[in-house]
Amino acid sequence: MKDTVKLGAGVRMIAHRGVSGLERENTNAAFVAAGNRSYYGVETDVHRTADGQFIIIHDDTTDRVAGIGCTVEETDFDTLRALRMTDLEGNPRGDLMFPSL
Repeated sequence: MKDTVKLGAGVRMIAHRGVSGLERENTNAAFVAAGNRSYYGVETDVHRTADGQFIIIHDDTTDRVAGIGCTVEETDFDTLRALRMTDLEGNPRGDLMFPSL
């Protein structure tokens, strides 16, 4: 569990790629974790796929988060959506996929 930082009144925190310290970055799980806390907003990253659709991922390739090295802009949307990511401990999770808009 991460320590909570207390900030002064009026400060608004943005969850970087969702709550990426608790869940895999840029996943629905990370965005839900942010929504379950007092974050003002969520920062995310969006790329365009080979077939012109939008998908949420930070990197240009999928290897760091999915273990399979697809280049996002050269891969079609359905192929990317079919990939599953690991959690922060490296365990495969069927619910961790690349979100779309």
